[in-house]
Amino acid sequence: VVISCFFLGDNVAYAQVFPEVNTGKEEKRPKQVSPDQRKEKETLAVQYYRNRQYEKALPLFRELHKQHPSHFYYTYLFYCLTETEEFDEAEKLVKKQMKQKQFKSSYQIDLGYIYIKEGNPENAHKEFDKVIGDLPADKNYIIRIASTFMSRRQYEYAAKTYIKGRELLDE
Repeated sequence: VVISCFFLGDNVAYAQVFPEVNTGKEEKRPKQVSPDQRKEKETLAVQYYRNRQYEKALPLFRELHKQHPSHFYYTYLFYCLTETEEFDEAEKLVKKQMKQKQFKSSYQIDLGYIYIKEGNPENAHKEFDKVIGDLPADKNYIIRIASTFMSRRQYEYAAKTYIKGRELLDE
């Protein structure tokens, strides 16, 4: 319900009530939860994750990431999806992040990680090689990319990142 009020001069007011119009297109808004409820859900989800109960953690992280799309929730959701072998959903999540975020190289590494988990190392190596080929001469960026490779257990690519970084920075 929308209420409009108009003032027409010396102490005269006019108000009109407009009912909500149903356009047939329902907006899908995430259900609002209090910060305490969110914290409880997050604590439970992390506990499930730490206990390797990914099937139980997954729906909680899906909801948390939908309501609050932070990198923290993305990371847990990503790992839950890959550990439960829901690779199609994981790939969609990564590609959506790649469109929305600036630091695309980390998401390319995530995409390669999915390919490895799926048993498709050729596509993974293509993604990883693109990341290294696109490295800028930025020390912090290079360290971040190498760390991302290491967190995905891609130690050879972490080393390649540092070697390429050394060449770019003339060190």
